[in-house]
Amino acid sequence: MPKEISNILLLLLLPIGLVLIVVNTISACTASFNFYNPESMITAISIVKLSFDEEDKLQIEELKNVDNIDAFIEDFKKVESSCRTGDPLGAADGDNNGVAIMISYSNGEYELIGHIGQSTYRTERGLVYYDGFFSFDKEQFNALIEKYLAE
Repeated sequence: MPKEISNILLLLLLPIGLVLIVVNTISACTASFNFYNPESMITAISIVKLSFDEEDKLQIEELKNVDNIDAFIEDFKKVESSCRTGDPLGAADGDNNGVAIMISYSNGEYELIGHIGQSTYRTERGLVYYDGFFSFDKEQFNALIEKYLAE
């Protein structure tokens, strides 16, 4: 290939590559999990079991209401998390038998946090089942669940 053609190809492909790198960087999520709403808006935390009825409607069964919200939040923040790429996963996805954490907010919204996905209920959009890009260390997540179920 003549040198002029290879230089032209390089000049064309270099900006495309840079644009792809910038887009990937901007679209990547942060390294640490943040609640959907500010912590000051949290009114309740529950350990729940998620399932689907015959019409594929999400069913939420409360297993335990958490009494000490502040202590739970501090314990939850210690669970290692990582941001995943690809499609979002829902709170009942994975092999955790549908056990998740339900965070309720003063504005009527809530989020469901599973060990590999999240779901949110937002007043303007309703339930968004596939809304999570975070995974949590499964052993640490399950230990947190067990600790608060035992209280």
